[in-house]
Parts: sequence; structure tokens; C-alpha cells
Amino acid sequence: MQFYIKSLSDDRLCITLMLKGYFRPNDFVGRAELLVQRLWQEQKAKQQQHPVPQVIKVALQETTAKDAYVVVKYSVILFDKHNS
Repeated sequence: MQFYIKSLSDDRLCITLMLKGYFRPNDFVGRAELLVQRLWQEQKAKQQQHPVPQVIKVALQETTAKDAYVVVKYSVILFDKHNS
């Protein structure tokens, strides 16, 4: 997925997990929020010559399970909006 970012320091990536219910309502599993600036800084610290996708494990919030995580694979690429 690709997203447009207005402010690198303020924008967040919000992930909501739902358990698909067939013939019943979907069940809420949990939610996670990632700061885009944090993702950019982590990727920049590990950066080689080309952007390499990073993998992180993020704990879910608002969940009843003790150890609920979501694994996110991401790559942040910033483009100059004047050149596109």
C-alpha cells in the first residue's frame, strides 16, 4: 500500500485488526499506531545503498489477549513533490 504523508513528524499509520465473522459480525482483535517519523528514522539508521524493507513486531492495544502482536513489513520512500 502507498500513502501520502502531509507531515512526517505528525502523521501516524493506524492498523486495526478484525477477525472476519462468517454469518456474524466481525470481532475486534486490536489496534496499533505507528509514528511515520519513527519508521523513517529506523529505516534511515539501517539504510544501505537502496531502500530495504524493514520488519517490525508491534504490540496491539485495546486487546484482551496478553501477547497480541502484528508484524509489519515496510519501506519508507520520500519523494520531492515539486519534481513529480
